[in-house]
Amino acid sequence: MTFRKDIQILRAIAIIQVLFFHLNIKFFENGYLGVDIFFVISGFLMASLYKDSSYKYFYIKRINRLLPPYYFTLLITLILAFLYIQYSEFMQTIKQIWFSLGFISNIGFWYENSYFNKDSFRPLLHLWSLSIEFQFYIAVPILAFMLRKNILLIYFLFITSILFCFIATQISPKTSFFIIFFRIWEFLIGYLIASISVFKNLHKRKSILLQLISFLLFFIISGLSYFYSTFSFININATDFITGHPGITALFTCLLTASLLILGLPSIIQNSILGNILAKIGDYSYSLYLLHYPIIIFFLYEPFMGSSTTFESNLKMLIILFVIILLTIIFQKIIFSEKVKKFY
Repeated sequence: MTFRKDIQILRAIAIIQVLFFHLNIKFFENGYLGVDIFFVISGFLMASLYKDSSYKYFYIKRINRLLPPYYFTLLITLILAFLYIQYSEFMQTIKQIWFSLGFISNIGFWYENSYFNKDSFRPLLHLWSLSIEFQFYIAVPILAFMLRKNILLIYFLFITSILFCFIATQISPKTSFFIIFFRIWEFLIGYLIASISVFKNLHKRKSILLQLISFLLFFIISGLSYFYSTFSFININATDFITGHPGITALFTCLLTASLLILGLPSIIQNSILGNILAKIGDYSYSLYLLHYPIIIFFLYEPFMGSSTTFESNLKMLIILFVIILLTIIFQKIIFSEKVKKFY
């Protein structure tokens, strides 16, 4: 697959929203929707990557790309927990590590409480989404087989998944949030647009109209959390698919992401200073995602107070943001021996 700078920019938009959500920055109360952006991008990339390789090569690339930093993060978390926290919270962390080792942390957290509950000490809570990603990667060869046999099978899976997701959001929101079947429709949006030939080269076209549309969509997705927060489109405690999550707002976010993957980003954005900065952040997005949440949780740790993400002052928040950025850069340089773009 040809490297696309605009995808790295979209990754940056996604990780910034997630990071600012976990830092409790105003207007990013719905920044967790950055994960939905990641899911669509993953579906798109996996469809593009798998068609050019065997399943063995596909899995080897995924393993080389994802597992070393993932397991290193678990090791660092284990050491910090052993040295730094109370025994009962250490045992909670051990349990999370066990689930994470097998890429089923989403199931582990599903057994417990809502993603948004902060009563327990959960420094590895963010790995729920990576577990879903890994579970999707396992399914990619099956999806490719379904695509070859009859693309209608994938459409059926997509429709079934989204319908049951919206139903589950009204009955058990944590189930639709954590379990892959109720999330796979997000990946399939990206997977399908990468598989439909009419969409494949639209991002290369330079017509003024398409660039204007993609510029508008980029503006919307960049301010998505702000718009949702300002107009209260989402209520994380709601048990309906209109204001609950995942629901209509997740669908809109995914379709918006898909539209930008189809159209690409205008060259004026990609070649700008802002575009270059965002593309670099996109290169570091996996390392940043792995590290940021444990750093926040350990930095704000107080015995028996659960997972606090509330900062006493803006200065403390800026300090931890600086630490996150610094450690992410160091982590990336140590773990990745090649440029991120060479992995796809």
